[in-house]
Amino acid sequence: MITWLPGAPSVRHFFIAKGRPTLAAVHEIARRLPVGGTRRLLAENPLVPIALGQRPEVIDCFSLRLLAARAPDAGAKFWGDLQAQRYTAVILIDWSGAKGSELPAALADHTSLGVRHFYG
Repeated sequence: MITWLPGAPSVRHFFIAKGRPTLAAVHEIARRLPVGGTRRLLAENPLVPIALGQRPEVIDCFSLRLLAARAPDAGAKFWGDLQAQRYTAVILIDWSGAKGSELPAALADHTSLGVRHFYG
């Protein structure tokens, strides 16, 4: 499924603005995870688990919201998996550049037309 919303954050826009991620950046993400934190990753960007030698489990926030709206059981299963900590880490693309403690507020304040469709 391919989606595009005018004004919504996109991987292409992110790469143009901030550059492509490097292997060193991926290893920095892995270094920040707790011990065993790379055992099972859920990521928006498949590069992270691939660079760490794993099969990627990828999340598309927009598609997940659509699926959960149409099939509430699928949404409930996903939230159940998160609550049961099936994943050792969930890695999202940070479009804001905000500090981790300020990220929820940064997402809420984002002026992109599509941000609420992606993150609620």
